[in-house]
Amino acid sequence: MKVPDISSLLEAKEGEQVEFKRAENTFEFDELAKYACALANRGGGCVVLGITDKRPRQVIGSRAFSQPERTRNGLMDRLRLRVDFRLLEAEGKRVLVVDIPPPHDVTRAARWYPGMADGDCGKHGGETQ
Repeated sequence: MKVPDISSLLEAKEGEQVEFKRAENTFEFDELAKYACALANRGGGCVVLGITDKRPRQVIGSRAFSQPERTRNGLMDRLRLRVDFRLLEAEGKRVLVVDIPPPHDVTRAARWYPGMADGDCGKHGGETQ
């Protein structure tokens, strides 16, 4: 899912394809990986850091993942999905959008997170570490 700009994000419905997180200062990598895994299992979507989840949404900005390319590489290694990211700015505040594709090869399952509603990223045979 490609959301074109901040105004579209502010209007987007949070749910199966979009997940908003405040993440003003930090956000745990493992937590991001869990959300990415769940979104992949739902057909793809995006995690938006720096915008509130409650309406009316507000851009609060995020300092999380100051090296997004490193985070992207870590997610690709962990989940075995080709994730991408976009850095947006609104009102002088940084918003990080992590785009998650659907799983492309279910036989190369990425990781299984106990307690996740959607099971494992590859849908079958997820690895645990």
